[in-house]
Amino acid sequence: QIVDGTVARHGRVDILVNNAGVGLDRRFEATSLEEFERVVSINQTGVFLGMRAVVPQMAAAGGGSVINVSSPQGFEGRAGFGAYTASKFAIRGLTRTAAIEFGPLGVRVNCVVPGPIRTAMTDRAGWVDDDYARAYGGYPLGRRGEPAEVARVSLFLASDDSSYCTGGDFVADGGVLAGKPVDR
Repeated sequence: QIVDGTVARHGRVDILVNNAGVGLDRRFEATSLEEFERVVSINQTGVFLGMRAVVPQMAAAGGGSVINVSSPQGFEGRAGFGAYTASKFAIRGLTRTAAIEFGPLGVRVNCVVPGPIRTAMTDRAGWVDDDYARAYGGYPLGRRGEPAEVARVSLFLASDDSSYCTGGDFVADGGVLAGKPVDR
């Protein structure tokens, strides 16, 4: 319905950013099947459904760009984040498979990998600036990123400037995946 409405209003769909996501900070033994499935449904299945909904329209219009959002947890495990990590690894796999299948249709599919970004999802109850400075200070850029910093990577992938990019991971994580600080 959303895709049909967008096509009716604008004539076509050129870009999809699959950015819906939830986290769950709970160890395996305390995670219920329902909680696990909820995270996977929103984070992983949502990406699948989004692509399935727009790609036929994009292909019919001559092409487009799909941008799926993963996480550093799509590259490495993290205690307490089993459901989230599983879903973010899966997004990277879906991105690659979709790039292979949709490339001949003129649809590019890439993955943005933001690190800790200053959003409601990374805000911690009761934390002040000093708490965030301690939590992220040991990473190369020493801070949480801003939403605009990830938006600029997405804008690149949505634009013709990235016309030869598909199936890739575009990391904007402040150096999180470069490695863990010595004091961790």
